Amino acid sequence: MANFKSNSEINYDRFPTNLCEMFGKIPRKNIDFTFSKIEIWFSGQCIFEKEKTGKLTSEIKNGNISFVLNNDGFSDYIKPSFEFEEISTTSNRIVWSNDIMNNKGLRYADLQPYLVSLFFIDGDLVKAAFNIANQNTMVELYK
Repeated sequence: MANFKSNSEINYDRFPTNLCEMFGKIPRKNIDFTFSKIEIWFSGQCIFEKEKTGKLTSEIKNGNISFVLNNDGFSDYIKPSFEFEEISTTSNRIVWSNDIMNNKGLRYADLQPYLVSLFFIDGDLVKAAFNIANQNTMVELYK
């Protein structure tokens, strides 16, 4: 299965820590990401890996972001559309979430991501990692 490389071994773009914009506004940008590889992790083990071309797009509306994912071939692991309302930056990623501080007590539907981490190299999106609610699952999409 996957050859695991820790995020510290890859030179992703760096960001200041700014959880839920506590230290100022974070620019919001639409995503138009063509991925070529999928990895699905459960409890720290890669359970699915496939070279597959697909598309992840988003639209910013009223400060929130709505994602649409072409999830053909892995729809058993993640919903095809979802929305986030919070944006943060930390270390090597931009994070979209709905309750990163766990203050709202939100409940999520099965296969619903509760956050996505977006990783960039030289400003180019190269990886999107979705943490799935109600499961110990992560869906990773690679450029």
